[in-house]
Formats: sequence, C-alpha cells, structure tokens
Amino acid sequence: MTTSELTKLTPREEMIQIYSDFHKDAYGFRPRGIDYDSMSLEDLEADFARFAEVCKENAEAEAVAEAKAVEAFNESVKKTIALGAGNERTALRWLADAGVVDSGWDIDFYLWKLGISTYSSAGKSIHDKLLPYWRKSLQKQAA
Repeated sequence: MTTSELTKLTPREEMIQIYSDFHKDAYGFRPRGIDYDSMSLEDLEADFARFAEVCKENAEAEAVAEAKAVEAFNESVKKTIALGAGNERTALRWLADAGVVDSGWDIDFYLWKLGISTYSSAGKSIHDKLLPYWRKSLQKQAA
C-alpha cells in the first residue's frame, strides 16, 4: 500500500489496518476470526482503549519484574563475592564465565533469561559491567 493510498483511508479503515498489531502488542498473539465488517468505529475505539490499558498494565508488570531481576542479579554478585570471589570484578568474571557456558556468545540472551532487558537503564548498566568479562571468557573458550 502506497503512502497516497494510506492517506485515503477513513479513521475506521486506519484502525482496522493496525488492529491486529495492537491486539498482538496487548495480548501476545494476533486475533483470529474477527468480523471487521460488523464492527463500528465505536467498537474499534473501545477495543483500542482496552488494548492501550492492557499494554500499560503489561509495561508496569514488566518494570516490576525487571526491577526484581536486577535486584536478584545484584544479590548474586554479593553472594559470589561472599563465596570467595572477594570483590565485584572477580564476581563479575565468574558470573560471565558461567554465563558464557550457559548462553554462548549472546550476553543479551543471558540477561534476557535472567529477566533483564538491555534496553532499560539498569539492564544496560549490568550489560556494560559484564561485557568486558564476557568477551574475555569467550576468548578463553576459543583458545
């Protein structure tokens, strides 16, 4: 569909164009069996308002879950220090060594499995702290 064709759409047609994507953002899957012809503009607007509310609730829940995951990671650093690492650098090196064994070259996947997003400021900070040790661990494995 060209840009000029998009500008000719009615508000209802525009909403139908993005309905499936917005539903997927809210619920994690695309809707099936929707009879768009029977839906009024008001029906679509009500669904969009519901999708927006669900997306907001999901984002809030994800933020809480990630905060707990970051806290758990920081606790694991402290426990690793207490178990013999002695300092944060060594603890991060040990955690990186274990992470490379678990997740290979993909540090983002490792953090994702821990519930930490590298798109958040806390996740980016952890990623940046861990990355030099991760690279060294990969080099050791390759040698």
